[in-house]
Amino acid sequence: MRDFFRITFRIVVVLISLGLLYLVGMQSFTVCVEGSQLNDTGFYRTGVMGMMITPLFLICGVYSFLNPSVSAKVFVLAAIFCLALGTATSFKSLLLWGAVSLAGALFSFLVSKLKKKVKLRVIPGGKLKTGRLAG
Repeated sequence: MRDFFRITFRIVVVLISLGLLYLVGMQSFTVCVEGSQLNDTGFYRTGVMGMMITPLFLICGVYSFLNPSVSAKVFVLAAIFCLALGTATSFKSLLLWGAVSLAGALFSFLVSKLKKKVKLRVIPGGKLKTGRLAG
C-alpha cells in the first residue's frame, strides 16, 4: 500500500510540475508579447521574469522520480520567486502559481519521506543486514 502512495504522489508531482511549466510559460510569454506590443517595459520585464521561472518546474518534474527532496526544494524556490513577483508587479496570477508550487513542494516532501520497506536478515555471526524489498 505504501508503494502505491509513493508512485501516485510522484505522478501527481510530475503532473503539477508539467502543468505549471505549460501554464506559467505560456502566460508569461503572452504577458511578454503584450508588453512588447503596448510598449510597456514593466509588463514586458514581468513576462520575461515569469519565463525565467519555468525551467524550475521542468527540474521539479525530472527530479520528482529521481530525488523527490530536490524536487521539493526547487518547488519552494519557484514558489518564492512566483510569490515575490506576484506581489511586486502587476502580474498577479503568479500568486496563484506560487500557491500551487507550494502544494507541489508538499507532495514532493511527502514522497521523499515515504521510504521503501526494509527487510532485516541475520547473517552468520549474528549481525543484522538490511536489504531493500523489490518493488
